[in-house]
Amino acid sequence: MIISRIVFFVDANPAAYRLLGYEKEELLEMDPEVMLFGNISRRLFNFMKEQFIETKQASHEMEMKTSNGQKVLVEIKSSMLEFQGEIYVLSTLQDIELKKEM
Repeated sequence: MIISRIVFFVDANPAAYRLLGYEKEELLEMDPEVMLFGNISRRLFNFMKEQFIETKQASHEMEMKTSNGQKVLVEIKSSMLEFQGEIYVLSTLQDIELKKEM
């Protein structure tokens, strides 16, 4: 998933919207901060955001809600990048449910 500095999704690959149960158009209309971090405290979110701004990369495990309300455990890796004068966040999600069960 690619997120712009103004905080909206720019693009997402089919694996991301299949994992989360959304159509591509639905996912691109969602607020990334709410979708990715809506289930954590504002204090923790602000701490994570400050760390990300400082290091320009992050890796976290978290539960995300799918379109039908189920929870899925994912690893999210993000990197900040600049492209044509704009700042973006490139994130990958990986379902780690099976990995955690082992």
